[in-house]
Order: sequence, then C-alpha cells, then structure tokens
Amino acid sequence: MICAMASTTSPIDLDALLADDIAASVKATKWNRIKLFDRTWRITTEPNVFAALAGSYGDVEALVSMIKNIVHPDEREDFHRALLAKDGINAEVLMKLLNGLIEAAAERPTKLPSGSSRASGKTPVARRNSAAS
Repeated sequence: MICAMASTTSPIDLDALLADDIAASVKATKWNRIKLFDRTWRITTEPNVFAALAGSYGDVEALVSMIKNIVHPDEREDFHRALLAKDGINAEVLMKLLNGLIEAAAERPTKLPSGSSRASGKTPVARRNSAAS
C-alpha cells in the first residue's frame, strides 16, 4: 500500500539551482540581424527551446510566443504588429518565415550550393550483369 506523506522539508529551490546557468545563457546571447518587411531586426541566438518544442507539437500559443520572443525585446511589439499587418502570410509563407528565423537564430542560414558542387542532373545508371554474360 502506497501512503502519501506530507513533506515537512522545504521545497527544492530550482530557481537557485538554475540561476547561474540561465544567467550564463543570457550573457552568451548574441543578436543576429535579419531583414524582413523592409526593416532590420535583431534575432536572438538563444531562443526558448521549450517554446520551440511545444510549437513543433502543435501548441499554437507556444509557437506565437517563440516567433515573437526570438526578436530583441526592444523590437518585439513592432515585429508582432508587422506580422499581423502583412498581407500574404499564408501557411506556406509562415513556415518559410519560421524556418528562416530559426536558421538565423542558429547562425546556420540556408545557402544555395555553389555551381561547382552541382551535379550534371543525370544520375549514372549502373549496368546490370545478366546471367547470360
């Protein structure tokens, strides 16, 4: 039989446990610049990963929070208003925008391959050996 016992000890202080790590993460934050809607915005290199994960699993509120909070605090309200006011932000555009924001935050923007690395477009077909040869 499992018995629930009232704890008389103090709660574990996770705020104190995480304070140095959170402060170090905030201090390590850099701000990458992007251009969107004819304006330059600063994008954090340390986005809230919990919000990103929750958004990827369909939590719309988390997704909105992540998109808005990836922008520098001084620019968030303007960014939010710009997104709300922009025509043509359909699902496809929103996903491209989100991917671009994440790539900027991760400092790994998508680049087109150079001309020298492109294949000719034809994949060589291996010659099959037949039982007759």
